[in-house]
Amino acid sequence: MTNFFKYFLLLITLSCNAQSPIINLSEDDGTIIQNSYIKDINNDLNSFVGTYIYNDGNVYFKVILKKIVMSYNQRYYEDIIVGEMQYRVNGVDMFNSLNDIDTNFPNQAVQHSIGGNSILLNHYKPLCNDCMPNEKRLRLMFDDNRGYGDVIIQRITVGGNNAIKFEPRTSLPTRSDNDPIITRIIPNTTFIMIKQ
Repeated sequence: MTNFFKYFLLLITLSCNAQSPIINLSEDDGTIIQNSYIKDINNDLNSFVGTYIYNDGNVYFKVILKKIVMSYNQRYYEDIIVGEMQYRVNGVDMFNSLNDIDTNFPNQAVQHSIGGNSILLNHYKPLCNDCMPNEKRLRLMFDDNRGYGDVIIQRITVGGNNAIKFEPRTSLPTRSDNDPIITRIIPNTTFIMIKQ
């Protein structure tokens, strides 16, 4: 009987230590809990997944977004969106990272050109004047190898087609007056991109 009791206690101890808290992504307050799992329980990220294209004849811009479930970032697990892009002007590739879309980086959200999982409601900054009351947008990190910042992504419909409003925003570090001005490859322009 004592051996059974010892094994029972050992089993309970191991299962308690193996469990990590699961935090709903839409309720995440930014508190970091080692080895927790920030899970997209409501599947809010799924509706952003896809391939999107902007093409005005001179500028061709393609973005692929995919969801990664339970990505480990060296501190905790999280469901995230990652993306890669191709930006072409007058037929010349200015930036192309599409080949990295399936690369399994050690820190997926940071090492892809686009990554993260911040869900924005319409009353979160930047404010959204054309959002529906409960509409959710994404704020993701954005890097084109020359400048970094974030991108706000809003789902929209254009001519009956699913699309996104893709708004990159620069967040460059403070420089002294003598430093050269860094111009990002992909401009801070709102792109209306049709889902393929």
